[in-house]
Amino acid sequence: MSTNWKTVRVFISSTFRDMQAERDHLVRWVFPRLRENLLHHRIHFVDVDLRWGVTSEQDAVDVMREAIDECRPRFLCMIGGRYGWVPPNRGRSILEEEIRYGVLDRIGQHGYSFFYFRDSDATGAMNEERLGEFREPHGSDNERKLEQLKQAIEHAGLRQFIYTAQWDAQQQRLVGLNELGDRVYADLLESIYDEFGLAAVSEPDARAEERAATEALMEQLTETYVGRQDLIHALKSFVSNNDLATTLVVTGPAGSGKSALIAMLYFELIQQNAAYITIPC
Repeated sequence: MSTNWKTVRVFISSTFRDMQAERDHLVRWVFPRLRENLLHHRIHFVDVDLRWGVTSEQDAVDVMREAIDECRPRFLCMIGGRYGWVPPNRGRSILEEEIRYGVLDRIGQHGYSFFYFRDSDATGAMNEERLGEFREPHGSDNERKLEQLKQAIEHAGLRQFIYTAQWDAQQQRLVGLNELGDRVYADLLESIYDEFGLAAVSEPDARAEERAATEALMEQLTETYVGRQDLIHALKSFVSNNDLATTLVVTGPAGSGKSALIAMLYFELIQQNAAYITIPC
């Protein structure tokens, strides 16, 4: 595998039911744009979102902490009107556990943390089908805990950005999230440039863009590649033997790793400064 590529991860923290629109906006529009920009710097961007990943109540906190550690030094948190789910026998919600473990308990240590608070008017306009769906009931213990958590973030001197949104009654979801998306994009990109000492790429040519995209795909394909050295050796022998035919077909069932095999071959040839053929993947 090429050693020139780097991987940047960011942990996404928020409650779930009331933050679907924000998370979807980031995944559909912001993160793809960020990945495209970072291709030119040979950087993979990975967003870690546990909203689908935790199935065991007993393991929720441990899974969360492990994921946060893997994403350091970046932590991104969006807060609306809910304090969130509190696991059995614990006094804190998963949201607060994430914030305290990821940032508040490590104040002063190097890191990039970003907090985005939804404007209270936008949260108040969200139409609830059941009490507590999008905001904590007024006067409740969870409402008090949420306010204390936001105050702890502010008192720690952490930067917060308050974003606006509108409730679409027909779609029954929040819209108008471009302000949030643009800020997240700018914050993450600035942090990555700062960490690696990079400068923006002005106008990369089409060939460079295509090559960067191809190499990024190959890096992803080979990230967990293991074994099959006998096949790699046979393929390398083929491309280095001018007496053989010029075409080789690699076949196999769907999902058996054909693309990963060819990607690994590409990287091994590059490392040997081989220029036998151009390999599409």
